[in-house]
Amino acid sequence: MLSRPFRITGELTNYLDLLVDLDQTLNDRGLLAAVRVIEDMDARFKASPYRKANFYTKGKYPRRIMTGLGELSFEREYYVAKRTGSDGFFYVDDALGLPRRDYYDPYFKSLIVALCADHSYGQSGEIASASIGTRFKAFRSAAWRNISRQTVRNILKAAVLPDPEITALANTPETIYVQMDEKFVHSQNQNGQECEIKLAVIYDGIQMVSPSRNVLLNRHVIGSIDGIGPLRNGLLDYLSRAYDLTKIKHIVLSGDGAAWIKNSSSELKLAPQIRPLLVLDRFHTFQAVHRMTTDPDLRDVLRDCLLHNRRHEFEKATIALIALDPEREEAIRGQMNYLLSNWHSIQNQRSPLFKGCSMEGHISHFAAALFTARPKAHSLAMIAKRLAWRLLRINGSDIQRLYLEEHSDLVSADHAFVDSSHAPRSVLDSTDHRITYIYQTLKASGEIYAASTCDPF
Repeated sequence: MLSRPFRITGELTNYLDLLVDLDQTLNDRGLLAAVRVIEDMDARFKASPYRKANFYTKGKYPRRIMTGLGELSFEREYYVAKRTGSDGFFYVDDALGLPRRDYYDPYFKSLIVALCADHSYGQSGEIASASIGTRFKAFRSAAWRNISRQTVRNILKAAVLPDPEITALANTPETIYVQMDEKFVHSQNQNGQECEIKLAVIYDGIQMVSPSRNVLLNRHVIGSIDGIGPLRNGLLDYLSRAYDLTKIKHIVLSGDGAAWIKNSSSELKLAPQIRPLLVLDRFHTFQAVHRMTTDPDLRDVLRDCLLHNRRHEFEKATIALIALDPEREEAIRGQMNYLLSNWHSIQNQRSPLFKGCSMEGHISHFAAALFTARPKAHSLAMIAKRLAWRLLRINGSDIQRLYLEEHSDLVSADHAFVDSSHAPRSVLDSTDHRITYIYQTLKASGEIYAASTCDPF
């Protein structure tokens, strides 16, 4: 039963007005209920024998927190230990696990971090802002301002990254597939140098869900901006923990033929019976052919030689092509040497174990969409952090749950304050991230002390 009657803002004229007013009323009730619960918690602690025996109360101070329902404003008591004389604390802040000086509550920040795994800072702020308060606010006012890009970045920068979760799969097939590629990203303060994101996609099968769409079974993505070493370590660690290595017979490695991918092939022999198979994907094979000539008939001849292991004929056709277009000799020879150096990997395309390579699509969706749409938008540290959160999302982790597990400092009300060494240094450190009117007044009058020695009472 509501404590006040249902509010109608003006004359109710249609169904939309009914929904708007009902939504606003329920939202206001939720905020009021939250305030009452918080203040009741504080009052019960204040009246408890434990508090009376151990802590002085020094008055109430306000705090504002932005939640999914809107801004939550409440007052809570400030407590100081009687015997130790240590700095004080706010009971409800610690009991509810609310970080000091944070305006946005942990759940709302977990939403922002989850959005950043798929969207830019600006888009994440807009989507998160739209979720605040009533769902029909656009029909009445534009009172909710979008959260700024800088605020979103600060929240993501402060977020603690959890360790990736790797669980052993129920079944281990005889063939495992690995695809590798890299993406160059312009970053800040690197003197024009690009950051290289290396990705590896691991899966153990392909399932057709429609005539034009397949899905990779048990797909897992690993990435790094710190070179091939961390990527290989992550790849080998995942394979050894997710699969039973004694049951694997083949690991098919495909990519664009880069040296670091070729060198990774030997690292995949994790057990004596495992035979790695290195394959140059068809996309880069045919891309090189297309760069050699624009003539469709000559392209067909070159592709036919590549796919049917006629190396001598391929070399003769390339020499003839150079004779026809001597001005492009350097470009043609460059592509020819690329294909010849990967000749054995190209022939492995005919192996029944090879099921194709979709790495270009993965690079586009997993890296390019987020990092290259806005050149020089990130520092190296933020590229690494955003990549880690994105990989967690791609691999099926619940980002909001992981964030809350790392950031919600839930403590027992019975034992939280025996040791108050973790308490804020002063009331000014905990009231809000905004400077209060009292603080401004005291500072202007010259009566305020340094934060480390300030007695706010």
